[in-house]
Amino acid sequence: MEAPSSISYSGHSPTRSISLPAGRRIVLRIIWRFRAKAKRVDEFRNVYGWKGRWAKLFGRSPEYQGTILLQDISDPLLFIVIDRWASADSFTRFQQLFRPDYEDLDQQCNELTDEETLIGNFQDEAV
Repeated sequence: MEAPSSISYSGHSPTRSISLPAGRRIVLRIIWRFRAKAKRVDEFRNVYGWKGRWAKLFGRSPEYQGTILLQDISDPLLFIVIDRWASADSFTRFQQLFRPDYEDLDQQCNELTDEETLIGNFQDEAV
């Protein structure tokens, strides 16, 4: 998961102002699409799943809220990864603190996939 240089990667800006009812807040979802290498699917699941190496790295931040790993039923090499953060600025703060570790893990994981695409940075409202 190559680190975006800022949270407004590729023109997607999760920080757009939205009016919300009292008690609600904006949370960030970063969504990736991967095609795992056929012989590395199990390893991919172990690294990118909710208890995997990425989740452990992200877990160094108290603002990380978990990862969801989805595998396509009709194409078992296709995965969607949703990384959940407490706010639009959470991932930016994480990157500032842990960029070298992020880049190192990203480099190590390149051998697990044939394709990696950032779908986008999405905002969601939370209660």
